Amino acid sequence: DRWCGLIAMGIGMLMLAVGLTSLVIRHTNQPDPIGLSITRGFNEFFCRFWYKLKRVGPCTVPREGPVIITANHSATPDPLMIYAECHHRRISFLVAKEYTGIPVAKWFIGSIACIPVERDANDANSAREALRRLKNGDALGIFIEGRIPDPGEVAEPKNGVAMLALRSGATVIPVGIS
Repeated sequence: DRWCGLIAMGIGMLMLAVGLTSLVIRHTNQPDPIGLSITRGFNEFFCRFWYKLKRVGPCTVPREGPVIITANHSATPDPLMIYAECHHRRISFLVAKEYTGIPVAKWFIGSIACIPVERDANDANSAREALRRLKNGDALGIFIEGRIPDPGEVAEPKNGVAMLALRSGATVIPVGIS
């Protein structure tokens, strides 16, 4: 009985050491700072647990070079799903400017260097910034419809992905979300 407390404390210290070692090893394999790396791990767990996220096939996003990940937009957490499945690249998304005013979203959007876009206008500044990032070899996530369509609606795809791909020479990776 007198050793139970010491044994429990020893096991707790061992678990803490293993957890910290695991975090350090995982962080060294991530392209992100430690705060974003922890957030990425939480996001991956959340997407798999809450949304039952499952990827079909391997991740085909190249490790370097300009790339556009383009997907259909079926629900609000779609960018989180894509981010959870691409472990080796930081993907910046084009996001509606109004999301940059929400405190938690603002931190995440800033951390992964998203590009705010004016929804109701042809935002030339956002397009120029996206093109500049692609020319620097970054990964960019774009939802081809530009918005979340209503249930049962088929939204027309926009031309932005094609324009950016042609002007930058970036590889385009199509993603289907269902």
